[in-house]
Amino acid sequence: MTIIKKRIVFFMMALLTGLLLTTAFQPFAQAVESPTISTPAAIQGLDEYISTSPTGAFTLNEDAALTDGYSQEAINMVEHQLFIMNDLSRSKNSVVDSTTLTVTIYQSSARARGVNKYIVHWNGLTERWMDSDNTKAYIRGLETGGNVSKFVPGWAGSMAKLYSASSIAQAKQAAKPGRGIIMFTQYSTTGTTTIPNIWYGAQ
Repeated sequence: MTIIKKRIVFFMMALLTGLLLTTAFQPFAQAVESPTISTPAAIQGLDEYISTSPTGAFTLNEDAALTDGYSQEAINMVEHQLFIMNDLSRSKNSVVDSTTLTVTIYQSSARARGVNKYIVHWNGLTERWMDSDNTKAYIRGLETGGNVSKFVPGWAGSMAKLYSASSIAQAKQAAKPGRGIIMFTQYSTTGTTTIPNIWYGAQ
């Protein structure tokens, strides 16, 4: 098994574990209400080469993309993301959208306000929606230095950034009274298996 495949498998195991436990580019220092989803320049337009099978599996036409001038590095990044999405699409309560090229996994929420769900996009963006109860627990974990891995499964970015005063302030700013938050993470470059960018928005 190659290093890249090992990293993909590790990411998937962490992501699915987090989902069971919890049953676009903006500057890092800003909490947003309606974020603009931005696609890294190297992969812009590659969505035109993605097709969806009758069973909901995403496939990238690698040969056509290479012929049209896309780099192997850019193609690898998108295929990495599609691998994750195809695996998640087999999970319970998942919805595949062939128009937006996303996979959404819905999770239950008790009496709390807001919803719990995951949305994974073809371009490396992941949205983690937390209801008001999970939001409180997540922020409390950040403030006390506790383990918040179940809220950010698959996180491979800087832990210092995640627990920084700036991150905590953003999460608290996005957490309007009685509402949940949306945590966004996205790849910033091609050819990487880390997710260095994170920002928050209000539900």
